[in-house]
Amino acid sequence: MARTARAVRSRRAGMWWHSRRVGWLALAVLAICATGCGILPPPPDAVVTGVAYARQRFFIPSGGAFEVVVLDVTDADAPPLIVGRQTLEEFERLPVTLRIPYRSAEIVPDRRYVVRAMVSVNGIAWMASEGVNPLQRDPAYRHVDVLLQPLPRNAATEQAAVPLAQTYWKLTEVDGMALPPAPAGRPQAHLVVQPQEGRITGSGGCNPFIATYEMSGGDLRIGSIDSGLRLCFDTGLAEGLYLEALRAAEHYRIEGRQLVLARADGPGKEKVLLRFEAPELRLK
Repeated sequence: MARTARAVRSRRAGMWWHSRRVGWLALAVLAICATGCGILPPPPDAVVTGVAYARQRFFIPSGGAFEVVVLDVTDADAPPLIVGRQTLEEFERLPVTLRIPYRSAEIVPDRRYVVRAMVSVNGIAWMASEGVNPLQRDPAYRHVDVLLQPLPRNAATEQAAVPLAQTYWKLTEVDGMALPPAPAGRPQAHLVVQPQEGRITGSGGCNPFIATYEMSGGDLRIGSIDSGLRLCFDTGLAEGLYLEALRAAEHYRIEGRQLVLARADGPGKEKVLLRFEAPELRLK
């Protein structure tokens, strides 16, 4: 009898321990789902249609890739947000039929959206869409045809992962000194080269500015700069150094997703004045 009682108690203890372990496992699964499963975004439920094309026939070397994105460009002082993206690997020729997936709930009526496309070869920007290709607000008319043009290929762009023009370039360094994050409520110091308008727009971190420029190959000279007169005690000094360095720039080059502006500093030498990066932000 004693032996039987001990066996029953042992069996009950084992069942209790098993049920407790199962309970812990269930709680762990719930915790994982609470932190991971619940934040998975819903899948795309709409597409932007269209055609990406070129006016001439181009031979695209091996290693070609095609990418087209829908961007939220409402805030001119912030990097554009990627709303939808379509990519093609082992890309060989244009035209391309566009079917850019996106979540319809993320297209807000009072915001501004554009479509941009690019062809790269082994990670180097080779062609890019020209001008501005706006996305219509009416879902029934979200069809955009995109014209691509070959990008300039020279020593300044041979390592470029993104084009110089129409890219949001966020300032990261001034004269070798890293730029701190923008204070709350202040725009990021940046610039955007807009060749169709013949100007550069941007912000010094306090005031917006518009500048004229001339470019030939890798040479880049900034002309007049029109900037606001707002006084900012926290970013005013950095803004002054930024605009002064911008005026002194003589040439540029793109290294991956970084833009470098520099000037000559003696025979065969250069002084790097400014560094920028092209951030890529996606809606969550």
